[in-house]
Amino acid sequence: MLPNKGSVGLHKALGLSHIGTHPEVGFKHGAWQDVGYCRTALDVTHPPKSPEPFSGINTQI
Repeated sequence: MLPNKGSVGLHKALGLSHIGTHPEVGFKHGAWQDVGYCRTALDVTHPPKSPEPFSGINTQI
């Protein structure tokens, strides 16, 4: 189980599914931490949009 129950709950509430854990790969607060990986389903019923060329992007911030 990952140490951050709030993060696990947030990802679950957003509809993501836990697909794996890398145990003890991060060091934080004096201890090794697990890193969890989640996924969500992509919408495969619609093809992706074509990439927009850089020239079509508004560079003004």
